[in-house]
Amino acid sequence: MIGLCCLLQTSFAQGIQAPKVSQKAKVVQEIGMSYIVVSYHRPAVKEREVWGKMVPYGQVWRAGANDNTVIKLSHEAKVGGQTLAAGTYGLHMIPTEKDWTIIFSTNSSSWGSYSYDEKEDALRVTVTPKEGPHHEFLTYSFENPTANSVDLTLSWEKLQVPISIAFDAHEIALASFSNQLRSTAGFSWQGFQQAANYCLTNEVNLEQGLKWADNAIAGGFGSQANFTTLSTKSQILAKMGNADEAKTTMDKALAMATDMELYGYGSQFIGQGQNEKAFEIYKLLAKRFPDTWIAHAGLAAGNRVTGNPAEALKHYKKAHEGAPDQWKPSLQTRIDSMKKELAGKGDK
Repeated sequence: MIGLCCLLQTSFAQGIQAPKVSQKAKVVQEIGMSYIVVSYHRPAVKEREVWGKMVPYGQVWRAGANDNTVIKLSHEAKVGGQTLAAGTYGLHMIPTEKDWTIIFSTNSSSWGSYSYDEKEDALRVTVTPKEGPHHEFLTYSFENPTANSVDLTLSWEKLQVPISIAFDAHEIALASFSNQLRSTAGFSWQGFQQAANYCLTNEVNLEQGLKWADNAIAGGFGSQANFTTLSTKSQILAKMGNADEAKTTMDKALAMATDMELYGYGSQFIGQGQNEKAFEIYKLLAKRFPDTWIAHAGLAAGNRVTGNPAEALKHYKKAHEGAPDQWKPSLQTRIDSMKKELAGKGDK
């Protein structure tokens, strides 16, 4: 009975839960394989003078309302150009009329900044606020995203406070691939192929990419020497300056390519502006898979990009006749385009 009384007294002392005036919010941003999460409460201006009054200058401020504003980084990052380890931090700020100090504290569980202790600082950076459109409620947002960075921006009243955050996205991705390939992903060729292709596409750590390409070709349970794996290895070798081995490897890849793989490979060269090279691949496609609709589509594309609309129109019509239904609309668009081009030249 005494235990029950104590429990009731404790419960009564804690009071009830009620809606908070400053509502809680959370924003999340992914950068490559990394992410940033900011949890905060949103006070309103309510016609008050915010900067220098409600939020005093020269004092540590909780960068929000109620509990700590909390920021979580999944990986090590550069914040304002300085290194900050992965982790969860209490976010505080010291506003002034000019530059602001942004503080990342290892203590992320306090009530606001009232118990802030400078000894718990993990990092301090200096930023310069700027004027912006009015925000009645304090808002955190992610602005100016790139492949490896973003600006975390506090907006309130007519002030914006940007904080640059950048990750080494490629290194993080490569480290993740290495770890994943030690697990089930490493028992099939597809995982190694994806990792090698990442290195190729982004031109990062080509030496490691080449090793992954060789692993993909070796396969998890038997050789996987096919167009995809061999062409990836060939392109990596070419970027590394090994032209002879790159050509030998690509010749092997082309000999194994399906009709659709050859068509797709030719299209890559068109995308790179190498129209003559694309036409060579389309001619190889027509030689290996004669009188197929995709071979005619390739010859049509090759003639189109090398300035022969009449021949392109002929092959587009043949391709359209035999193509699956899902391809017919795009082929018809090409036919109409070639007819229009020829009409403009006075040809039939």
